[in-house]
Amino acid sequence: MKPRPEIRIRGRILYDEGMAGHTSFKTGGPAEIFALPADREDLLTLVDLLHRRGLPYFLLGRGTNLLVSDRGIRGAVIDTAELQEWRSEPGRLYAGSGQDLSRLAWETGIRGWGGLEAFYALPGSLGGSLWMNARCYEVSLSEVLLSVDYYDPRQGWGEMNVLAGEEGGFGYKRSPFQDRPGTVILGAVIRLGEADPEALKQRMLDCEADRRAKGHFAAPSAGSVFKNSRALGKPSGKIIDELGLKGLRLGGAMVSPRHGNIIYNTGNASSGDIAALILKIKEEVYRSTGWTLEEEILYAGDWS
Repeated sequence: MKPRPEIRIRGRILYDEGMAGHTSFKTGGPAEIFALPADREDLLTLVDLLHRRGLPYFLLGRGTNLLVSDRGIRGAVIDTAELQEWRSEPGRLYAGSGQDLSRLAWETGIRGWGGLEAFYALPGSLGGSLWMNARCYEVSLSEVLLSVDYYDPRQGWGEMNVLAGEEGGFGYKRSPFQDRPGTVILGAVIRLGEADPEALKQRMLDCEADRRAKGHFAAPSAGSVFKNSRALGKPSGKIIDELGLKGLRLGGAMVSPRHGNIIYNTGNASSGDIAALILKIKEEVYRSTGWTLEEEILYAGDWS
């Protein structure tokens, strides 16, 4: 057994921590190092230390859009859960990347601050949702962002002003941080507008009801597996449904009987089962349409 690197932070350090307890799929092998920094300063200390030692690291939000290899993750997984800052002023809110996005939507909505209501009941942290530019009910997170607070150990602290539309590297389920490995999203300033709190509350409850009807919470899953493409003329889930793939099983992984774009862990799935089912769906869609579906979930760890 190789020696474990000694890492000292004020937060917690665990070794060979199974990732099944940290992902919504409830699968995944061990992280060589699992770190839970106590706060923002602790996280930056850790990132600088790992960078100096040449150790790879992976930033974890709530693990809701993530498929971790059964072989695990080499290097460090950094859990950002403790980045819980919250500061508000008229028309804007600063929130740390560890904040639960759904909770942010609820807490702002019931106060009559509109902007995040479409993201209620979307599992995930603000940081993870920002990294992938989450999109719900025709609204992308970048549409309500004013700026992003980030740290790159090669360059130091920075602030990115988010431009209107899809400028500046934000697009459909895409952010510029996907092209900046090693960059840590610390928080963001969100634009909010005054609105009727009861109307916002009802909109949020409607979003939650729609998610439940589609089976998002019926079993361990990562929500939608594939991006939609306008070139196909219909949502990916509809195409998968029309091919008769709902309910298809491989090992412990199953395409949701309710929605073709959701894959369930039926209780004993491995990440390999889920990956194999994803590949099977892509093959069937390509055979039928000539189009290759693109995953929106992120693969992490050793998939060699």
